[in-house]
Amino acid sequence: MLPDKALASVPLFSTLNEDQLDFIAAKLKRQKYNEREIIVKRHDPGDALFILISGKVKVTYKEDEGETIIAVLQAGDFFGDL
Repeated sequence: MLPDKALASVPLFSTLNEDQLDFIAAKLKRQKYNEREIIVKRHDPGDALFILISGKVKVTYKEDEGETIIAVLQAGDFFGDL
């Protein structure tokens, strides 16, 4: 999935035209993560939006007794707080 196509899949950006999507896509930072690598933690500042281009992300809540899976996200999905 190309960055501008990924942006268009996010409701916040879905009404933008191609030029506007290209402008924002040029500002994106592509980041790769290893399997089982923690991307964000509960108390991290909400200053980013993550758009999955490929792979899967498991959103969990960890407690002393174990972990609860909240969602499994895949290419085209997005998460984060801004």
